Amino acid sequence: MSLRDDMQQALAEWAATVPENWREAIIAPNLEADKLVGAQDEEGAFAPYPPLHDAEGARHLFLPFTGLLPTDVRVVLIGQDPYTEPDRATGRSFEDGVAGRISETTRPALRRLVQSAVAPGLLGGPEPWRNLRAMLGDPPPQTVRFFDCLQEQGVLFVNASWTFTHKKHQSAHKEIWRLLTEHLLRQIAAAQGGTVFLLLGREAQDVFRRSIPEPDDFPRTASIAHPHPTAYRGDTYFNGANPLISVNQALQAMGEAEIEWWPFP
Repeated sequence: MSLRDDMQQALAEWAATVPENWREAIIAPNLEADKLVGAQDEEGAFAPYPPLHDAEGARHLFLPFTGLLPTDVRVVLIGQDPYTEPDRATGRSFEDGVAGRISETTRPALRRLVQSAVAPGLLGGPEPWRNLRAMLGDPPPQTVRFFDCLQEQGVLFVNASWTFTHKKHQSAHKEIWRLLTEHLLRQIAAAQGGTVFLLLGREAQDVFRRSIPEPDDFPRTASIAHPHPTAYRGDTYFNGANPLISVNQALQAMGEAEIEWWPFP
C-alpha cells in the first residue's frame, strides 16, 4: 500500500470526528482528494499517528480542540509535526505523552517551554535538570495537566503537519495537511477576538506566512517569531526574549488578558 492509501484508510471518518464547534474552521479543505495526491507515490506500511480515535482520550488527532471554542482562542502555538514516537505524539504540539509528570526524561523541546513558563528570567540556556526540578514543586505537575490548564485559557497547540508515520514521509505529511492548516489559521485570524500566533521554528513561520500573507488585513492578530526550542545552530531558543513573555505583551497591547503560563503554586 502507498502512504496515500494508508492515510485514506486512517482518515476515512475524519470529518465526523471533528468537534462540532470546529467544523467550519477545519472541514472545508478536502482531505480525501487534493492533499493526498502528493503522497500517492510514497511507500506506506506504517500506521499514521496520533490516531483519529482514542478510547481513553489521552491522545487523538483533535485533542487540541477538545473543550475549546474557536471564539475562545487567544494564542495559537504552532509546532512542526508530531514527535516521532507514537506514544509521545498526543495531537497537541510539543506535548510529550510518555512522561506522566514533567521530568528529566521529558522531551527537550517541552522542557525548554516549561523552563520559559516557570522561570521567565532564565535566558542563558537550558537549565540543568536538578536546578529546574527545584522550581517545579514536589511532585512536579503532570504533563497533561500543564497542557490542559493552558488550553483552558485559550491556548491552541497545533502542528504544521498533524500526522506522522516515518521520517521519509515527512514532506508528504506536510503536504497532506497544508491546506487544512492554512484554512484553520485564516479562520482564527479572521475572528473578532485578539489572537497571538507563537511561531516556534522555521516550519511554523513558513506555514503562518502562507496562511496569512497580509497580516495587516487582520488587525486583531499578532505574531511572535522565535527559534524552535531545539534549535542548535544560528539563533537558538534562549538567545532572545522569552517568547511566552512576548506573547503576553502582545495580548496586553490588544487589550486582552495575559496567559498564566505556569498556573501552579
